[in-house]
Amino acid sequence: MVPEASAGFLKDDSGVSKYPGSRVRLFARYLYNYKNLLQFGITGDKDAGEQFFRGSQKAGFDFYSWHLYVKQIGRLNSLAVGDYTISMGQGLIHWQGNGLRKNADAMLVKRQGQTIRPYRSAGEHNFNRGVAASFRINKSELTIFGSYRKLSASTDSDDAGPYVSSVVTSGYHRTVSEQQKRKNLGVFTGGMILRYRFNKGSVAFNTIQHRYSLRLKQQDKPYDLYGINGDYWANYSVDYSYTIRNLHSYGELAADRRGKFAITQGLLLGMDKKLDFSLVFRTLQAAYQSISGNAFTEISQPSNETGMYTGFVLRPRHGWSLSFYADFFRSPWLRYRTDMPAGGRGYMVQVHHALKRGTEIYSRFSNEQKYLNVSGSEAVLPEIEFVSKKEWRVQFSHQFSKVILFRSRVSASWFGVIGDAIPEKGFLAFTDMVWKPAKGMISGNIRLQYFDTGGYETRIYAYENGPLYDMSIPGFFDQGLRYYVNINLEPGDMLPM
Repeated sequence: MVPEASAGFLKDDSGVSKYPGSRVRLFARYLYNYKNLLQFGITGDKDAGEQFFRGSQKAGFDFYSWHLYVKQIGRLNSLAVGDYTISMGQGLIHWQGNGLRKNADAMLVKRQGQTIRPYRSAGEHNFNRGVAASFRINKSELTIFGSYRKLSASTDSDDAGPYVSSVVTSGYHRTVSEQQKRKNLGVFTGGMILRYRFNKGSVAFNTIQHRYSLRLKQQDKPYDLYGINGDYWANYSVDYSYTIRNLHSYGELAADRRGKFAITQGLLLGMDKKLDFSLVFRTLQAAYQSISGNAFTEISQPSNETGMYTGFVLRPRHGWSLSFYADFFRSPWLRYRTDMPAGGRGYMVQVHHALKRGTEIYSRFSNEQKYLNVSGSEAVLPEIEFVSKKEWRVQFSHQFSKVILFRSRVSASWFGVIGDAIPEKGFLAFTDMVWKPAKGMISGNIRLQYFDTGGYETRIYAYENGPLYDMSIPGFFDQGLRYYVNINLEPGDMLPM
């Protein structure tokens, strides 16, 4: 069976395709870095299907981004002008940095990273555009920021006037419909972080506020009962961290402008050289809301959840490691695709072995079980069923030399109602070749990938390397072939590209 071309590029009877631009994605970045104290960069990105220097994109790239970033000038800890990201606490009110949820390393459960970072990615939604500055005075650090952006959004109107029904985050502006939604919602975002550091930890107060040019209006659906409405929103929180010998404790207490609360509390314990242990408890009221939160939760938007996560990493002997986690969660209110309060659980186990001479292999199995609506049910009362999503993968990598790395992965997935004999199935395999000389102008990587799944429920996620400082973890479903080539040129110390 030969995978079909993407539907958007197929021509109709008149010879016209849905997407007017080429199927090639173009990405360009220039970055200047002086001793890690001064940085300037500009990025341009054109998605597949978007036009380039013609039609609706006469300026070339659909998306441009730039930043100027300086640090360590007197009491000025850092200053960002242009595009930047801000990360606060444990993500209950705001987090724009890398924030993994459940993953193969059972100890990577704490949100941590730079408060202010220059934005260098091609994503068109999750960043700020304006000014951010951080000042340090003795043991205290004050961060303030302001941003104004034009977002893409779907709009409508009612008796009270125009409103936003949804904010579009894909970044695609290919069709007339997508172009009409482009930059039609203005948003001002401002906030502050005041942190005090002491010998064994720190404590901080955080606040963020959003003001929109149009009011937000949630869908008239039961699970959206507590959604954000209006043109203004605000969140506040206190976060802390404290270390006693081999025990690290951290957490965040957050509230929104309606007085609804969310709490997350974590513990990291190094029991000995061979065993590490993690524990995360969270409880978020069903009515708690944040616009830009990204916390360690089962649900992507931190709200409507109570849960307990525990994990450990065991290193029984040199070159071997065993990672395991178990997570139990429940939503006290309805959520998308689950029309009654319900819960679930998830498990993961991974065995990793590092052989001699740069060879590594690991095997991972995960199983997530939760309640979802019965598909196609016409019953008056909600009907839910307990489903399972399983995934197994094996990855092998070998460092042929100091320059060349080979990596190959095979993944399989299964989805279905627990107890059913024939679940939906999925398959994905890829091979990477990475070359990175210690000295030289050119480095890069190549991937060739094939995937074939029964549908969206058996989608398989795979990390992808992009150009420098750019990455993604897309999910693949249905059937297809995919390949990419990344080349990094470094003409000299002054001109990294």
